[in-house]
Amino acid sequence: MAEKKPPVGFLSDEHILWQSNPLPNQSLKNMEKPFLIFIGAMGVISLILLLVKEIKLFLTGCLPILVICLVVAGVYFFFEIKRQQTFFIVTDRRIIRSEGVFSKKLYDVKYRQVKDVILKYNSRSREGEIIIKLDGVNFSGNKSGEIHFGIIENVVTVYNLIQKQLAEYRGKV
Repeated sequence: MAEKKPPVGFLSDEHILWQSNPLPNQSLKNMEKPFLIFIGAMGVISLILLLVKEIKLFLTGCLPILVICLVVAGVYFFFEIKRQQTFFIVTDRRIIRSEGVFSKKLYDVKYRQVKDVILKYNSRSREGEIIIKLDGVNFSGNKSGEIHFGIIENVVTVYNLIQKQLAEYRGKV
């Protein structure tokens, strides 16, 4: 599958060194099949009750469960779309996080604004999280002055790339 193009404008001499979306939550992926089987069974039972004209039993028993299942499925798909619309980008000039479904939030940080980079790593899966602490920068709605790169693959490689870019920037100053 082709990687989606990030919704961010770049300078003419700026190069993307790495980009990715956060990984899907594996615990939710393991729940998909049982959930689909349950909602399918409820749909079949509801259809049978409607065909035999047991409207009262359908309205009191099946309809509330179907509504709850549809709401849960809707919330799951909303967060999946949000995950797919979130981009983590490292360029030769800055670090970018773009997220949002209906409106985009863009966190754009130059290397001179980075105070520290923290790595949270799971050695079994080679996945992890990167937290970028900022020096004197607070985004609206983000009081901590941090940018989080959620669960990503090969997190150590990305961490080393950011550290290399920081070293290059600090070497120029």
